[in-house]
Amino acid sequence: MKIYRANRNGIIRYFLLFFFLLPLMSLLSAKETMGQIIILFLISSTPFALMLWIYLDTYYKVEGDILIYHSAFLNGKIDIGKIREIEKGKTMWVGIRPALATKGLIIRYNT
Repeated sequence: MKIYRANRNGIIRYFLLFFFLLPLMSLLSAKETMGQIIILFLISSTPFALMLWIYLDTYYKVEGDILIYHSAFLNGKIDIGKIREIEKGKTMWVGIRPALATKGLIIRYNT
């Protein structure tokens, strides 16, 4: 069984940087009490935690004739024999997209 890591190039790094800086900016501009600042920090750091989880936990693996994808809370299996078409270098804007970069592989299977 071979595990393939996702391509981590592209806009995902800018999103991570933005969501990392967001809680810091909210702390620097806060004029509330300490309890309110802590709540504001926790709320504003939630997107960063989610994006970091997706960034670090996206991978694909092939076990026998099954392709398994895993991206944070998106998991699934695709029977390799039911794959109809693979498009390279395109971006899918709708549907399940367990990927980090644009212009990857689009796998069409089943119907």
